[in-house]
Amino acid sequence: MVREHEDELERQVTIAVDSALPARVVRALVAGERVREDAPAVDAVERAISHAASLASAYLEAGWAVGLAARGAQVPRASGRAQLIRILRELALLPPVTDEVAMAELDPRHDRVLCVPAELPAAGRPPADHVVPC
Repeated sequence: MVREHEDELERQVTIAVDSALPARVVRALVAGERVREDAPAVDAVERAISHAASLASAYLEAGWAVGLAARGAQVPRASGRAQLIRILRELALLPPVTDEVAMAELDPRHDRVLCVPAELPAAGRPPADHVVPC
């Protein structure tokens, strides 16, 4: 019984995705404009979001309880198919934000994976056990 409880605690992960964009890019997206110079930044964030979705699917398939943290969004850890749907929905609806929007806190008692756009520096990224540049 004790071992089962320990296994449950050990098989929990929060996947964090940093979706922060430069302020000028956020302003353009909110205004409905897409400028060619902004494409690399937007593409980098979309890769990080896609990678976070893939990680969530893989962890859930392996039986882990998975949570999601992002700037202005959070999904508590849970397992199962319904959790994947919750996480995918939240990722699909992430609004364009700057790094002025705080990242959700990550519980240091559980594994933490941070997906970051490789080309975009941002302030306020939380500490993580694994950082995946996308």
